[in-house]
Amino acid sequence: MTTQDTGAAAGGPFSIQTCQLRLQDLRGLGKARVQALHQAGIHTVVDLLMDVPVAYQDTSRTTNICNLKAGETVCVAGTLEQLRLRYIGKLSVVQGFLRDNTGGLGLVWFNQPWMAKQLRRGDTLVLYGCVERYKDTLSLQNPVRVTERGILPIYRQIDNVPAKTRADCVRDVLPYVEDICPETLPDGLRERHGLMG
Repeated sequence: MTTQDTGAAAGGPFSIQTCQLRLQDLRGLGKARVQALHQAGIHTVVDLLMDVPVAYQDTSRTTNICNLKAGETVCVAGTLEQLRLRYIGKLSVVQGFLRDNTGGLGLVWFNQPWMAKQLRRGDTLVLYGCVERYKDTLSLQNPVRVTERGILPIYRQIDNVPAKTRADCVRDVLPYVEDICPETLPDGLRERHGLMG
């Protein structure tokens, strides 16, 4: 069955039969990723939808750096003032410093040397992560760069299938499922809290 057979590509109604839409028909899922999903027990679009997030990440609002406390998981925004890559034995450490109009915050990425190439001094960043305290200094360790704001799903790790790809596939399929599983939350409530419908 293809997306053309189901009417999904043309934006047509999503019927019970369309639930048999093949994973490889979804944008971003090639042969290797489909095989990885199969190994994780996800064989159909219904399986994909029923493999619910393990948690949610709130990137809808940022916290001022001056208000951070160790142990909090936060979203912060600021300008990258420093960035350097160094190695301790085989361990790569990318260190940075982020500043907003209220203060500064250390950044550390362990075993992610590519971050030194992806980021530049002067970049305006929105980062999500857990605040750690080392001696008298606060930092974010292995923060995630935020490219989408809202309450975002976090899915269980599946090798070779990035979490963003899974979230995009679910988001692409959800509009076609409305007739089968109607939304129960009012539109205003979902919009106010940035929830997916």
